[in-house]
Amino acid sequence: MRSLDSHCVSILKLLCESKAPVPIAALSLMLDTTPRMVHYRLKMVDSWLGSRNANLVSRSRMGVFIDATDDEKDTIRKELGSQAFPPYHSSHERAHHILLGLLTQSEIMTIKLFQYQLKVSRSTILNDCHQVEAWLCQHDIHLVKRQNYGCLLQGSEVNIRQAILSLLIEVVGEVNLLFFLGNLNRTQHEALPEDNSLLGVFHSYINSLNLSFFNHLAEQMQDITHKMFSDHSRMNFTMKTGILVKRLSIGKVVEIAPADIQVLRSRPDFHLSATLVEKINRELGLPFPNSEIAYLMILITEAESQTITTGAETVHALSAENVGNIESIVEHLLGEAKLYLHPALHLDFDLKNSLQVHFASLLEHPRPMVGDKNPLLEDVKQVYPEIYQMVKNSMPGITNRAGEIVTEDEYGYITMHLAAAMERLRLTSRSRKKVIIVCNAGVATSKLLASRVLGEFPEIEIAGVMSYFEYQNLKGTHEHDLVITTIPLSTRDRSSVVVGPLLNSVDVERIRIAIRGLERGESSQRECGDLQSSEIGLHHLLNPHTIDLQVKVRDWEEVIEHAGNLLVKIAAIEKRYISAMKRIRGEFGPYMVIMPGIALLHAFPEDGVNKLCMSMVTLNPLINFGSELHDPVFLAFVLGAVDNRSHLRPLSELVGMLKDNAALHTFRTTYHKTKVLNLISRYSGGYPV
Repeated sequence: MRSLDSHCVSILKLLCESKAPVPIAALSLMLDTTPRMVHYRLKMVDSWLGSRNANLVSRSRMGVFIDATDDEKDTIRKELGSQAFPPYHSSHERAHHILLGLLTQSEIMTIKLFQYQLKVSRSTILNDCHQVEAWLCQHDIHLVKRQNYGCLLQGSEVNIRQAILSLLIEVVGEVNLLFFLGNLNRTQHEALPEDNSLLGVFHSYINSLNLSFFNHLAEQMQDITHKMFSDHSRMNFTMKTGILVKRLSIGKVVEIAPADIQVLRSRPDFHLSATLVEKINRELGLPFPNSEIAYLMILITEAESQTITTGAETVHALSAENVGNIESIVEHLLGEAKLYLHPALHLDFDLKNSLQVHFASLLEHPRPMVGDKNPLLEDVKQVYPEIYQMVKNSMPGITNRAGEIVTEDEYGYITMHLAAAMERLRLTSRSRKKVIIVCNAGVATSKLLASRVLGEFPEIEIAGVMSYFEYQNLKGTHEHDLVITTIPLSTRDRSSVVVGPLLNSVDVERIRIAIRGLERGESSQRECGDLQSSEIGLHHLLNPHTIDLQVKVRDWEEVIEHAGNLLVKIAAIEKRYISAMKRIRGEFGPYMVIMPGIALLHAFPEDGVNKLCMSMVTLNPLINFGSELHDPVFLAFVLGAVDNRSHLRPLSELVGMLKDNAALHTFRTTYHKTKVLNLISRYSGGYPV
């Protein structure tokens, strides 16, 4: 008879509670594992049940269930509750455990040792090592396996230390690490396990880092430098300093060339580093070689570059040589963003401030020596491909001003700043989704669930918190978009998400998917017929109804009025959008004149955009908008965006077309819409007219 592990026990408990067959896919989702692993453990469950005169039944297209009476199920539940079962470790958890051993232990680690620790076979460990090798490669570290000897790592000490921190953040999380620093009380955070589980092994390592001392050291450094560190920079400095000392105590030393150490000695932070080293030596009795004093100075510089400050303060503190560079770099990047992402980014002062801080820290304190990889780089590329590509295309102009310090990792950070600005634009573009919370676990749990939901999704509005019976009695009296419930509702409630009362990470992702689904449904109604947003090109927006040529008007206000009314006539925007465009031009000046003779007019999505749209007018005579660089204007567009993404393709196609001098000559001179539409089709992939 096969023995059970904790995953088998979870499956048994779920099946005992269920009144109907449970699909394999549902079990895998609830247990956060694969259907294959569920099938494997169902064999163990079936064997265990057979010895107790109960049967596991599988029904095609329905799922699995326990063929037993309620009394027999109660007996099973009691037996499960009275025994201790070995924990189940997923492949990810095993890989994390192997990584921690390889990165933190001074002795050679063997496959047999990992077998013993994890209670699995040799072949399982060898399979896990493929995942381990891939993770290490991302940190420029290589795993070497030697037969009859063991496993060891090849890589720089700087990369190994950075990898240890990345692993701790990945497994434990930044908030939990703040707890270890003493910045959060246990009452403010869920209790951290102190058992022999894999997570307990990580906690044991973190506790060995003496973080309370290094956190106090960070406070002293803050007082000395008169700079306020963000939670992120403080956590990074404290953890990295703790890891530094831990590694130094087992004889692992960072190698820095003597010539580089001599250069670092001339920097002001080197004296501060030496002072902190004296404090560490007095407390722990650990001598520091010169290379480690220099490395600690790099950590101090890195922490200082992440202090809470404004762009103006940061630029003011720069050397005179770099001030002009910062302004030039940010202006160049915002100019590209205004063209390819949305002209409203010109008005996002938070974006300008964050970019100034970022480039100021890069110019004053280059980071390549620290090994500061961007852990989110691949995710950023996948989630924000258009923004990342725009940043990458902008780099030649930035590299000329900032030098080679702008690495691919920095592309990712810059993309994140721009993506945050586009998310702010998106939040203003949509109505707040109304959500009802249905919870049958009591008032306190209901309030906690509502608070957790609102904390994760501040963009929604909670329209009510109620029990299942209260919800059933609503009878349509509460308007809402989504129901978040702790118990399954009837099939008529299609817009509902079932979650646990404490809302774990899987629950959060379910809710996020549901909200995105609502937004996609709304967006498809507001865009272009049945087209998906990624399919909308410039030729879908600029058509005979949204183009007017050789228009005679008196001033820029009439330009906005005329171009805007083309979109009002097709119900793409409301009249108030035209008023908003005039107000923005009056308040912020002629920044919407984006190229010589060309204006890209806009307001914000909440100012009255009904669907993604664009209009185009050519002007005769030409009109001044007040731009010293780009007046007079002969070509004006109005853009109406509904979110932060659907307009990116047509906007990119428009910019490509506007860089063609022959096309601009045609626009300036022609009276024939057919010529204009054929040009647009050429750049947008449409069909000639």
